[in-house]
Order: sequence, then structure tokens, then C-alpha cells
Amino acid sequence: MNNQKEFDDNRMVSDVVNRLLGCEGTKELSVYGNLDCIDNVFFPSIRIHKVDNLFKCVSRFCLVIVDDSLDFNDFVRFMGCGNHTIILFVENNLHSAHQYADLLNDVTLKQSIADAMLYVIDDKLSFQTPYVKSDSFRVLAILHFYNEEDVIGQTIDYLLDQGLYVYLVDNWSTDNSYCIAEKKRNDNPQKVFLERFPDEPSDNYIWYDQLQKTEELSKCLDFDWFIHYDADEVRMSPWRGVTLRDAIEYIDSLGYNCIENVVIDFRITDKDDHIFGNGKYFEFRHKDKLIDQLKTWKKSEFIDLKSSGGHHAKITSPHIFPLKFLNRHYPLRSLEQAYKKVFINRLPRFKVERALRGWHGHYDSYKELEDFIFDKNELLIWDDTSIYEWNLSLFTESGIAKYSSKRNWDIPALENKKIILYGSGKAGRYSYLKLVRKNEIVLWVDKQFDVLPYIFCEKINEPKCIESMDFDFIVLAVISEKAIKEILEMMKQLSIDMDKILLVHDA
Repeated sequence: MNNQKEFDDNRMVSDVVNRLLGCEGTKELSVYGNLDCIDNVFFPSIRIHKVDNLFKCVSRFCLVIVDDSLDFNDFVRFMGCGNHTIILFVENNLHSAHQYADLLNDVTLKQSIADAMLYVIDDKLSFQTPYVKSDSFRVLAILHFYNEEDVIGQTIDYLLDQGLYVYLVDNWSTDNSYCIAEKKRNDNPQKVFLERFPDEPSDNYIWYDQLQKTEELSKCLDFDWFIHYDADEVRMSPWRGVTLRDAIEYIDSLGYNCIENVVIDFRITDKDDHIFGNGKYFEFRHKDKLIDQLKTWKKSEFIDLKSSGGHHAKITSPHIFPLKFLNRHYPLRSLEQAYKKVFINRLPRFKVERALRGWHGHYDSYKELEDFIFDKNELLIWDDTSIYEWNLSLFTESGIAKYSSKRNWDIPALENKKIILYGSGKAGRYSYLKLVRKNEIVLWVDKQFDVLPYIFCEKINEPKCIESMDFDFIVLAVISEKAIKEILEMMKQLSIDMDKILLVHDA
């Protein structure tokens, strides 16, 4: 019943390595063992240093592919050094496999893949690095809602149990949602806050304005961290028994300032289902593999949620924690609720913003009641063992089969050139992966450099750095005609030879 097409075991090791190194912008990886045992799809920027002795590993990150020639006691001593993040790959048919299994029984970051076990060994990632807990550390979940009476009370209670403060913004619900929220506020006046937005009811759902409201609240309210939260979610920290509040404080103590999500969508599989919080069947939310969801951030003078439609909170100098929070998502919970939400509460109210911004196409596939029921044989089963069975997939989004973007771009055909790449959106990332194999990317720039994390372990720089670089061509991987004109004008001001500027086009 567990649908294996959801997973890509061949990519698991590379995905974990890419995730760990990518969050730190580190390009050095020490490797012990035979790389032929795994599917090597590391980021192109990662430099592999092969070693024949564990104690020759000089990089912070070490991939250890165990074979029978590796002395188990040597590995125990190496692990005890505590100076490395170890990604350990152990095939089940090895004579020593049981020894590693016994040694690492308490390691939480592990997952069975095909005929092997994969472990990530790092005290920091296992909630074992000591930190000082402060009673003054406060996290606020900001939650907009409209007609969510079946879940809003449970969600507020869950957030309070997770040690969070809750700021509720009602978009003028017409059901009992506001009354439920008001009672929760009255019962918890020091922890729960409530208002209606906008100033009066509207027939239109303007998500952009609501996201701008969240930005304003996060800038003016005195909290340490903020979470952009939805009424139909149950988010979990990567560590068993650790609340969201404590997990965020711990992550903050390590020097990180934002946290991403892995989203799994629970589905209705029977006409009598009511699945919120107890759904049994789910699937990973498949997105373009270059897009991540980031909705938890440390207080920042600059915050932009609205440009991404609320999927990615942009803050200055983001430093993303390698492990993600798990978002158990229940957008459609019963046939009655699904029908009301999609055909009454959402689609008719989306029309204005959809025409203006092109948003809200995610319910287009639903035409009739039967479309809300999914085939359970096409889904994964959620039970008490799921967190352990798919730990790395659930908290690093590794080894998950991805749908490729339907959009392609025409990239200039270049070889053995020094290239400056301008643009870090989908076209820019696609261009990087195409160009870096046969060329040297000497600089990657973007106008929004100060809010961008490392991408493929690469730092994104400000455009004015172009002036000091030696290059053959600038590849402009930007699709907006307006943006292209602005960039070309800037290039002229920098006295850049226009013949050295090549454009990426829609295919």
C-alpha cells in the first residue's frame, strides 16, 4: 500500500548531502568509500575529496560509504571526535551492518533506502547541543482565517500547547469561526489576540493584502520569531516531544534565522471521511524542485511574504536551518467541507486577485464532488511509525520524487567560458545547472541578493560586483521584459560591452 513512486531512493544520499552543505554554503565534502554505490547527483559546485583513511577527512561534512574493509572500531573512534557531520551509508548485506545498527540505534536522523541504511550523525541536528532556555523567548503564530469553524478551535489549542502566542486575523467569516476564535481569545487573553481584516466585509478574497498585514504585524509586534500559519495545518518540530517554541529557540541559539517546511497533504479517500488531525492517507506536495516553503523567521526589519504569495518569507541575510518543520496539511477534510470551501468560499472570491496576479489556480482540477476523493492505493499510509520510517524525507525533503518544471528556457550554448550569471529565479537556477558543467561561473548576481540564501551552495552577490570581475559573457536569466530593460540600462551605466550580454529566452 505504501506507494513507492513517491520516493526516489537513488537520490536520497545526494539529496541529504546537498541539503546539509547547501544550507551552510559549504562546497567541501570528504568521501570515504566507493561512490559507485550511490547515485552521485551532488550540486555541481561541491568539491569531493576522496580519502582512504577516516582520520584524513578534513572537511566538516564527511560521507562515509561503509565496506567490509572499514574497521568498525576505527569508525567508532572517528565518530567520537565530534568534529564532523557524518553522512553514513551502510548496505544491509555487509557483515558489520548489525554493529552499525546497534551503535546508532538512538540516532533519530536515519532512513532505510532500498537495501541500505542512511544515517546523519551530528549532535547539533539531534537536539543534543546544550543551550540556555529563556522564559522571555516568545514566538508568535499569525493566522488568517475565513470560514474554518470545523478546525479553528483545535488549531488554536494546538498552537498554545506548542508554547506559542497566537494572533488571529479573521477575514470576515460568515460561519461560527469568529465566535470560536473570540472565545479562545477571552479564555487566553495574554496569549491569543484577535482582529478582523480588512475594515469591512468584502466579496473578494485579497490574499496579497492579508500577507501585507502579516508583514506589518511582524515588524511592529515585540516577539523573537514569527510563524505564518494556516488554520488547516499541524506543524511538527524535527524532534520527538520538542514543542515548536522550544525547537525554534534551540535553532535560534545555533545562529539560524529561518526554517523551511516539508508539506504533506492528507487526502479524503472515503465519502464519510472527516480527516483533520487523524488522516490516514497522504502524499508529499510535489512542487518544482527548485522551490522551497519558508514560513518561520526571526524578527527582521525587512520581511516580504506577499511577493511569493505567502510561500516564502524573505528576510535580510537568511541562514536556513538544515532540518525542516513538518507541515501536516488538511486543506480538504470532508466532502461537505471541501465542497463549501472550493465552490462557495474560495473560487467565487478569488476572481479579482486571480485576474490581477494569476494566483489561486490550485483548485482548478476540482469540478465535482467525486474529484475530492483520492485512491488510497496511490497514497502513503500515515501511522505511529511514519516519523521513524521516513525521518529524513519528512524533515529534509530528501529522496522524494519530484515533478520537473513544465517550463523550459533556451540557454546560450557556451563552453569553456567565464560567465557572470544574472538572475536567481527559476530561469536563473535552470541556467546555472546547464552552464556550470562546461563553463566557469565566476559570479552569480541578483538585485535581491540580500534576501537570498545560498543556492546550490553558491552565494548570490549584488550586481555592482560585476565591475570588478574578469568575464567572457554575462548571461541574463531574467524573463520579465521590464526587468531586462532596467538591467540593460544599468549595464550601460557600468560601461559593460553590450555584445557580451546574452539573454535566456522562454523555449
